[in-house]
Amino acid sequence: MKINLECGNDVIQGYKNLDENPINKLCEKGNFRNIAVADASADEIRVGNALCKIHMSEIPGIVAHWKSKLKVGGRLYVTGFDADLLCTAASYSQIGLDEFNRIMFGEPNSPHKGVYSIATMELFVQKNGFKIIEQGLNGNQFFIECEKV
Repeated sequence: MKINLECGNDVIQGYKNLDENPINKLCEKGNFRNIAVADASADEIRVGNALCKIHMSEIPGIVAHWKSKLKVGGRLYVTGFDADLLCTAASYSQIGLDEFNRIMFGEPNSPHKGVYSIATMELFVQKNGFKIIEQGLNGNQFFIECEKV
């Protein structure tokens, strides 16, 4: 089983696409904080838009929950906007203040609770015992692929 969390319109064929507020009929209602699948049943979990909805104090427990849903050897893919890069881009006027605020804090009434950097997420996954396979930057976003060992 492969799981795509907070998929929005980014539905991936062959995955269990979950979103707290599905906007796509191919996406099921589901909670990224408490994935309703058996422990050690997932081969892969993809996390993108969920990160901004998680306060930093919640991350260790949520990453541990995701790990509990993965089989040994299962992969966790995490992507998100990199706060360090965004701040640098804004300070050098590479992105406007409106875009910076939208990315960092969301739209009005947005559930945004946090922004992260590749270094921060690297620490969280390593503290949960994941082995990092690949990491990097893509524009203003980071990505981390790690494996449950």
